[in-house]
Amino acid sequence: MPNGRSKFEGSGIGLAICRKIATHHGGTITAKSVPQKGTTFIMTLPEKQQEPSS
Repeated sequence: MPNGRSKFEGSGIGLAICRKIATHHGGTITAKSVPQKGTTFIMTLPEKQQEPSS
């Protein structure tokens, strides 16, 4: 089974951008991988951001 890299083009920075967005908003991004099945990425964000303190 060939890997997915030959099927999809990209710059490879997508997950780095997602991680930066998640952490900026107080959240996380995780991955769950199953061999020969694929990988699921989960972004979790808080319901409401706290107001910045002055």
